[in-house]
Order: sequence, then C-alpha cells, then structure tokens
Amino acid sequence: MNNSAVKLSKNYFDAIEKNGYIVIDNIGNGSYGNVLKVKSKITKKEYALKLISYGTLSREKNAFREIECSKKFNHPNILQYYEHFFDNQQLNEQTKCFYQIMELCKTNLSLWLISDEGINRTDEMCVKMFNDIALGLKYIHEKGFIHRDLKSDNILISYDGKCKISDFGLSILHVQILGNESQFLTRGTLIYTSPEQLELKPYNFKADIFPLGCIFMQFYTELKTNYELFKAVNDLRRPQLPQNFFSKYGNINIFNKL
Repeated sequence: MNNSAVKLSKNYFDAIEKNGYIVIDNIGNGSYGNVLKVKSKITKKEYALKLISYGTLSREKNAFREIECSKKFNHPNILQYYEHFFDNQQLNEQTKCFYQIMELCKTNLSLWLISDEGINRTDEMCVKMFNDIALGLKYIHEKGFIHRDLKSDNILISYDGKCKISDFGLSILHVQILGNESQFLTRGTLIYTSPEQLELKPYNFKADIFPLGCIFMQFYTELKTNYELFKAVNDLRRPQLPQNFFSKYGNINIFNKL
C-alpha cells in the first residue's frame, strides 16, 4: 500500500455519503491517497473518488494543483474531472484531505500491458492506444501545461477502450518555469524523467516527449518485470533500442501508421 494511503475510518465514509455518494469498493491507491469506486445517490452513476491526503506544504500545493489543472481540461483522452469537496472535520486534523470525483476507468496501462488482453495485443490496438495518449498530451501542451509525470501508471483505460491521461499533481504552466530555476529540479518518476531534467537543465514541453517515447517502447517490447523496464529505458538513454524491441509485438512498418 502507498505510504500516503489513508486508513479508511467511518468518518471518511460519512463525509463521502454526506456529499451525495456511496462507497462501493476501494480500487487502489494514487499518489496522494486512496481511490474508491463510488455511486451517486441521485443519478446512480458510478465514479472514481480520489481521497487526497496532504500533511505538508508541498503535498498541499500538488493536491490543489491537480484540481486546478483537471478543471481546465476537457478532452476525450484526459481523465474527466467532475467535482471536489472538503470535510471540515478532517481539515482540522494533522493530515488534511479532500475528495475528488472523477471518471471511473477499467484499469491503467501498466496493468493492461501484463493482462491477458495486453499480452496478446495487436498492432492495431497499440497504434490506437498510443494515438490516444499523443492526442491527450498534445491538448495539454496546447493549454500551456507540461505534465511532468507522464508514465504508464498515469494512463487510464476507460471501459470503452480509450486511453486517458491522469494525475496532474506535478503539472505546471510553461510560463511559470521561465526564469525560475527552482522549477528545474527533477520532478515526477525518476525512470521516466527526461534527460534535461535529470541534468537540472532548463526544460520545456519537450520534457514530456521522453516519457512518451518510453510508453511507445512499452507497447512494442515484451517487459515482464520492473527491472526489465528499467533496463529498457536505460537503453533508450544511450540512445539505443532495447534488444527485444519489435521481437514479439509489431514490426518496423508500424511507423508508417503513426
């Protein structure tokens, strides 16, 4: 379980129900807390609820940044935000939290790649899914934002098979990093971090392209463990393609379809 996951007490369930939702299941842990499957008491529609906990200033900034970014985005390949709410009782405790209602998805890309469907993926499936991700990232950049934590864990897959980019806690407007050296510190998940960020150099929208390339590599490379993923990404940094790239999935003609 993620270190930032919240131990779910009756108070949390009461706060969720007070705001019009019923908890169905605990479906995972995000960067800042639990992710629950909930149902609206009014519409009976099911949603994902992220219970975001934060006890430090940096976590608080990231949590509120995710809300502000999500509210600005409206695209079929971006996870849909609906609303958020607070619980005044919890806000008085040492660990604060609030609740974010989002679109409910089936799984994330990391899990899908090692599922039965993912293991037997076809060129057509990979092209469609990667195109979804690229369109979502293009939209984020057109809105002036850099994601800064793009990775397969943060790509969710909807029940109708669309890929959707999620988790905007580290996202930032490009104009906010111009002339601000403190923002050049390494952000996001280390294995996916762009070379310019690792070297603490000034960066821009292109910082999201290296992790996008890593995700493309994951579609077309058979990776069974995190170690294999780490080794494959290190190969890309040299730069060279992993040894088993295209050995099981796809062929070189795939580039003509993208």
